[in-house]
Order: sequence, then C-alpha cells, then structure tokens
Amino acid sequence: MQHTIAVIGGTGKAGQFLVKSLEDRGVNTRLLLRKNGHDVCRYEDVYDVLTGCTAVLSTLGQPKGAPPIFEKATANILRAMEAHGIRRYIAVTGLSINVPGDKKSLYTRMRAKMMKAMFPGIIRSKQLEYRLLAKSNADWTLIRLPFIVQANITGALKVSETDCLGKKVYAAALADFMIAQLDDKRYIKRAPFVASE
Repeated sequence: MQHTIAVIGGTGKAGQFLVKSLEDRGVNTRLLLRKNGHDVCRYEDVYDVLTGCTAVLSTLGQPKGAPPIFEKATANILRAMEAHGIRRYIAVTGLSINVPGDKKSLYTRMRAKMMKAMFPGIIRSKQLEYRLLAKSNADWTLIRLPFIVQANITGALKVSETDCLGKKVYAAALADFMIAQLDDKRYIKRAPFVASE
C-alpha cells in the first residue's frame, strides 16, 4: 500500500533516521517541525500536517524548558486523526511506561525507577499518553525503548510485550521496525518493548 506519512518529531535522535529511511523508500512524508513554527500542542498545526496522510509516525521528544507535552500532543494527534479518517498511529516511548501484563526484570524496573526520579513530570505525561491511546479507537502501536544510539546499524530487534530484552536500540533499526508496522498488524493496540542488544 502506498502511504503518505505524517512524521512528528522528525529532527530528534530517532526521528532523523526515521525520515531518512522513509525517504530512501520513496515514501511521501509531511513533517511537523518546531523550526517551521509548528507546535504539536496546537491542534490546528497538527490538523494541517495530517491533511492527506494515511498514517502517523511519532518520535516526539520533550522540548527543553517546556512543561511535559505528551498527553496534550497525543490528544491533538488522535483528534486530528479522527477528523481526517486516519487509523494507524505508531509512536515511541520509554521503558518506564507500565502496561497491563508487564513482567519487567529487576534491571528494567531499576532503570524505570531512575527515570521516574529524574523526570517525574515527563514520565507521568507519557503514562497518560498511553492511557489516551488505550481508550482510543485508533490502530495504535506504542513502542517502548531503552537508550537510543544514533547509529546507522540495522538488523533484527529483540521484541517482547512483557520486558525490555536489551540496554540499547540503534536508531536505524528502530526506523525499520516502525516503518514495518505500517503494514504489520501484530502489535496493533499493543506496546511492545524493542531493543538491539
């Protein structure tokens, strides 16, 4: 299926690799970029960028100095998707986010505890993001990640729906996985962990 993809967060650690991978495949993209004056927390901007798109991919990061944005951003994205009749939404988040059925290892729990202590507001906003998705009618996939390494390294990822099976994920491999989810229905309405090693 030919897609026109809206990309949120296309200039970040993972987003740069995602945009390049989409372009290398000849996929049409529409980017929501802060440097172009876009604001994901402003509904009108999200609505405009999603016009004509068939799916949304998000590698949204937290802007420095701003209040946590993930709950507000996700609400705007879901609202704009519904207005445009877009079903598929694929986004990334951290391994701290809890989902029913998790069986996190001690290492993953300790990493999550550390992140919550360092960034309590952001983690709370990301957890609310998951709750919004879980209640929505969208065909969402929320990919939970360990540390992102900005490297053009691809290859199979370790995927689990209960625990993170590695300490890092390569940005190029993550991009491939996200793009594969456009046509892969395995993880619709699910929040898998992925890791490279």
